[in-house]
Amino acid sequence: LGKAYAYFAQGTPGGLEGCNERWKKRKRQNQKKDGVVEEVTVCDRHCVNGMGLLHLLGVEGLVDRDVNAARRWFEHGKDFGDPESIYNYAMLRLGWMVAELKDLPTKQAASLMNDHNEGAFAGPPPRKTAFDQNYMAHRSEAPRPGSEAEARAKNEADTYSGPTASDYNVAVQEFARAASKGHLQARHKLGMLYAAGASVPKKKGQRPTKVVAQNCPSALRYFKSVADTGHAVSRRNRAAWKQYGRGEHESALRNYLASAEAGNEVGQVNAAFLLEQGHCLGMTTRDCTRASVRLWRAAARQGNLEACLRVGDFYYYGR
Repeated sequence: LGKAYAYFAQGTPGGLEGCNERWKKRKRQNQKKDGVVEEVTVCDRHCVNGMGLLHLLGVEGLVDRDVNAARRWFEHGKDFGDPESIYNYAMLRLGWMVAELKDLPTKQAASLMNDHNEGAFAGPPPRKTAFDQNYMAHRSEAPRPGSEAEARAKNEADTYSGPTASDYNVAVQEFARAASKGHLQARHKLGMLYAAGASVPKKKGQRPTKVVAQNCPSALRYFKSVADTGHAVSRRNRAAWKQYGRGEHESALRNYLASAEAGNEVGQVNAAFLLEQGHCLGMTTRDCTRASVRLWRAAARQGNLEACLRVGDFYYYGR
């Protein structure tokens, strides 16, 4: 991550302010009518998106986790028309990474982590990579009392109550914009939204407000556009679905695992389900359960509602 930060910094000289100034200068040059145009080098769009992700996750000793800063980076990437920045901005509008376990008030997060460490799951915790250890240690550290980071974290944890109707409207527009540029995840997210619809809960017992109407033809169109791309992940998921239908559960699991490790939400959910059902590819029950929880959590971080429920069940029932 240190190397990634160095590369992203090279592509974004002057930081976010420097990138914004270059972009404004480029726009002013393009509007000139006298024919004299000065060449203005703007920041690299991939590096802009990368900086947004680093601020969203936080990097120990380099970047403090700051959702608002991440959002500004993604907004700047949107100015370039970068589909990754557009998608990430839309996901932020829907609450992605805004409120999760490590963003809970310190005592509550510590309590949940202690439950895990004291035996909520049988056996030792899963083996972590060096990145996992550094990242989780960084995320679990409480901000310094009185610091801006503490105020930011408290504000996010205490005030965020989920996406609003405006957030959904903007997100759908941005997903559609990214989808038109060939972004597969944006197409899949639109398919999911239109397949189930979306509502914003009302306070004081009022009925929820429908913000995304269920539209099966639109959902089918987006899902088909993903499937028709011939992408390796799509091929894996289709093969796994057919294998599962034929009762070839372990073969299906292998394909879903390959899809899951590529970050595909569908692969993560289905692999977690098969592992939970006892198709363990020779693993012990303990290792199989840990693998299932890891994948449920990965899908939950992407906003999958079933995965969120399953992770909650694991904590609640102490499995």
